[in-house]
Amino acid sequence: MLRVIVALWLAGCATDRPSSASETSEGGVVETIFAASDGTTCLDGELAQPLSCTAYDAQNLGTGSQVEYLLPNCAYADGALPCWTTTLAPDMCVTTPSQYDVAVTRDEPPADNLYTIVACAAR
Repeated sequence: MLRVIVALWLAGCATDRPSSASETSEGGVVETIFAASDGTTCLDGELAQPLSCTAYDAQNLGTGSQVEYLLPNCAYADGALPCWTTTLAPDMCVTTPSQYDVAVTRDEPPADNLYTIVACAAR
């Protein structure tokens, strides 16, 4: 449900869509959404430790033709791309409570209408 709410909010901001956004649902999940072309962003919110996250790409975000592609964690991807990793990055993520960044490694440039959504368990 949260994914739909955030996606609709992003779709309504098409002219000044943020490079990233995040929301916490009542179920204890923090979602961070960013343009796939950014490649890296800080994870927002108070996150459970150890991190428990899922990442996927969403094409045509917030539209009736939205399609999602699950991304494997690079630690378990066996060399498959795209994949994602998280890193504790207190120097880069100074303003976020978790101080973790997420990076997506790709074998080709992403489409313009592709967004990455990372959902992590909240503390």
